[in-house]
Formats: sequence, structure tokens, C-alpha cells
Amino acid sequence: NWDKNVLVAAVNRAALQKGSACEGNRVVLTGKAGKVMAKIRVFEGVTDDTVALTMGFGHTAFGVNDGKGMDVMALVTPSFEPGSGLSVWNDTRVNVAQA
Repeated sequence: NWDKNVLVAAVNRAALQKGSACEGNRVVLTGKAGKVMAKIRVFEGVTDDTVALTMGFGHTAFGVNDGKGMDVMALVTPSFEPGSGLSVWNDTRVNVAQA
């Protein structure tokens, strides 16, 4: 049963076994910038100690989808690559806790 306000978080089985969550569990992902709720799905294409989320499915304004979905950008804080000083947007650290 799909909940329009819950993201799907992909993790590999080894990472899942390190914690207390099981596939299908709802978790809260918390980062420096905010938090979102997600449902855990196992996907072996994700590296260890990584949570993969799809961006672009949260809407807060500008149309008929207002208030639907969760915006993963609520978690993202930019950092800077040491060599070039360029912004890095895909290296945000989060805590994963049971919802």
C-alpha cells in the first residue's frame, strides 16, 4: 500500500543487517538540514553504508501536487570538494532510526 508522503530508501542487504530495520519498515532519515520518512527496500546495487533516495518527487508548492510526497532535498547540505572547491550535493550524512 503506497503512502504518497513516504519516500523509498534503497539499501543493500549487508547494510540492512547492521541495523535493526527490516525491508518494508518505515524509518526516519535525519540530516543536518532536516528529516524525511522513508520505507526501506533492499537493492544490491547500493554500496555498503549508503541510503539511496530518488530526488524530485516531493512537492510543496506550484501546482496540483502541492503537499504530496516528501522532498529529499530537505536532507541535503552542500559540501565542497577539496581539490577544486566545487559544490558536492550527493554526499549528505544521515542517521537512520525506526519511525
